[in-house]
Amino acid sequence: MDLSPGAGYGSLANVVSSGYPPAVRVVPGDPTLSVLYHKVFGTGQYGSAMPLGGTISQSDLTKIQTWIAEGARNN
Repeated sequence: MDLSPGAGYGSLANVVSSGYPPAVRVVPGDPTLSVLYHKVFGTGQYGSAMPLGGTISQSDLTKIQTWIAEGARNN
């Protein structure tokens, strides 16, 4: 997955997860249908939590959830 500047959005939004098809990596407007949401929140629905061996601050988790919920704009 290419997450470099300019390519990251196209690798996430409305893209079927290669590890969990037919689930979608990011479903704009619906965090609970997004693999990314489940991975960073560590729900276990799609395997191990991300990042492996690390943590994400509650502030950043909220930003991710809000970004998806607000339509996952390419901004």
